[in-house]
Amino acid sequence: MNNGIANLSENREAFHRAQRMEALTQPPPSCGKAPPRFLRRDGAVLPGIQVLPIFWGSYWSIEGALAVTDVVKALGNIVRGPYLAKTRQYDDALRYDVSGHAGGVLDAVVVTKDVSWPNHTRTVSGDPPPQFTYSDVYELLLVLIGRGELPSEKLKADGAALFVFLPPGVIYENGDGADGSHNGDSFFCYRDNPGRRFPIAWVTCNFHHDLLAKATNDETKDSLTTIFSHELVEMVTDPFGEGVTGVEGVCGENDGWCEVGDICECSHMRLPSGELVQAYWSNDDNGCVVPTSF
Repeated sequence: MNNGIANLSENREAFHRAQRMEALTQPPPSCGKAPPRFLRRDGAVLPGIQVLPIFWGSYWSIEGALAVTDVVKALGNIVRGPYLAKTRQYDDALRYDVSGHAGGVLDAVVVTKDVSWPNHTRTVSGDPPPQFTYSDVYELLLVLIGRGELPSEKLKADGAALFVFLPPGVIYENGDGADGSHNGDSFFCYRDNPGRRFPIAWVTCNFHHDLLAKATNDETKDSLTTIFSHELVEMVTDPFGEGVTGVEGVCGENDGWCEVGDICECSHMRLPSGELVQAYWSNDDNGCVVPTSF
């Protein structure tokens, strides 16, 4: 690369960085169709969510990398703070607008080395594949459950939800640009509660693609909390695809699982505690919101 191209690359990165920092100071606008509406369907919602974070990859043990403790603290601020307060409009059971009735974050599980099923019929690498699939995530969870590293008392908790956090640079194999996803279609069978249905999500650190190569720990955390907040609010309102979803046409060609975060993906804001989060749709406000108080 000659100096001219190198300078151009650096200038472009600086421009994107300045754009992003300016955007973080602005309140979230509505970026969906007007007036989109979301309806309460017949399926479950998730009151009192208990996030069980699972950090997968040797990155999480590298000196100087983003610390798991810092991430867990940020997750707790989002889950226990006012971020989810506007979800109650969709179901009165979602009492996240009342301080003390919010969710929680369970002790983190960190996987940095190969793990095997007790009889060694299955082994999962300590590092996820550079391009991973949902099957890779499921396999990790099955092995952790089989080894007893996801304790049954945590899995039995009301509102238990499994979030797998991938390291920077790891991407979803599907190639559709997805940075996170949740899925409640799978059942995990384990000795204490066979057939229990668990909400599952995976979260990458790749939201700010143009900054990824030289991302600071703060920028990596911003990416992670942004994507986490999107999956969190959708898991609370629609854990299994039959809870709160959009009316026909709200999400355009992507009606499928059309959820409250999907039409607000261009709206972000910092919480009073400092975490960068994505807005979600509020029928009451007819727009994208980030609640900052109970």
